[in-house]
Amino acid sequence: MNVYERIVELLKQEPLLQDFKYVKSEYAFVKKVDGVKYWLHLYHFFTFNISMTIQPATYVRYDVLEKWWGKFDFISARDHRAIYTAGVSTDMIGFYPFFDFDYDGSNFDEMYPLLREATIQCAEYTFSTFKTLEDFYKEKVLPVLKGKEIPPQLGCKWVFEYLTVCRIVHPEFYEKLKEVVMYYVEDRTIAQEPNIMKFAGKWDEILAYLESLDFSSGKAKLPKK
Repeated sequence: MNVYERIVELLKQEPLLQDFKYVKSEYAFVKKVDGVKYWLHLYHFFTFNISMTIQPATYVRYDVLEKWWGKFDFISARDHRAIYTAGVSTDMIGFYPFFDFDYDGSNFDEMYPLLREATIQCAEYTFSTFKTLEDFYKEKVLPVLKGKEIPPQLGCKWVFEYLTVCRIVHPEFYEKLKEVVMYYVEDRTIAQEPNIMKFAGKWDEILAYLESLDFSSGKAKLPKK
């Protein structure tokens, strides 16, 4: 059993992860409940036969915020299904981002407690901070709507997520949020941010499609014609 496998076996015993399944192909502990996916990903790489570096990160994905815009995305359906809604790495909550283990396991007893504490606290923070759609709205969208923060300057998925969650949990603020979001979309388009540029000329179509969706069932459904 190599160092990585030892880490996985020990983490399997953690109470927080008892409802999770370790998925070897993803190098992650995964749980999915009612259209919400939670996972603890253990990024890692080996440096010859000298060391193994591991970087834990935790994620939450709300299918209702992500699935509908897959039809407009430029990546494969499989890759789109891997998109997360919120993610946190250990360095974002005050821990080291990387943990280096000797390949032969000689420093395992020293390093594992540090990795364990950072990993479990990261998971606890992520899964509690983004427990509900309302939580995601308050944490990410509301500060932007109030002008206290600006949205991400890179990437595009935030556009779909922010507008969708607002339509679901606070539709009364949707039009106001749309004005704010599209201002930043135009700004990022002028700056030629590549992820935003992919959708240039399509935003009217995308917004019209989003606004035609019925989310009352907890899933995105087109109205019957």
